Amino acid sequence: PKFIPGVISTLQLTFFSILFGTVIGLIVAILKLTHKKVLTIFVDLYITIVRGTPLLLQLYFIFYGLPSLGIQIDRFPSAIIALTFHNGAYISEIFRGAIESIDYGREVARISESSSVKIFPSFILASASRQHGTTCPSARMAI
Repeated sequence: PKFIPGVISTLQLTFFSILFGTVIGLIVAILKLTHKKVLTIFVDLYITIVRGTPLLLQLYFIFYGLPSLGIQIDRFPSAIIALTFHNGAYISEIFRGAIESIDYGREVARISESSSVKIFPSFILASASRQHGTTCPSARMAI
């Protein structure tokens, strides 16, 4: 039938925007947790603007606003970019909240039993995933 190409496009758009949004969300959450003033201000500004404006306005800005600045982007990539930045802002707050809720004493005790300190981030992210897995299943799948 005629709606199959639309379903395929929707699934592609959903897959790529969640995938890239999760990556951006994790990076933004880590940058926010560094407690460096400049990075925190930049990240807070990004999160506040993206979460404070409607998604439709962000889509309009990328699809109609950027060409007025000389940046031409096709329909599908512009939708992926807008949804990625939108998802990234929300997912970053999910990651940040999950990471901040971890009992670090317990994690450090588990790491001291291991031979390598390089696995510390994987313990933290795995523990955050276990504690807050029901908040966002797509964020949990990324971990």
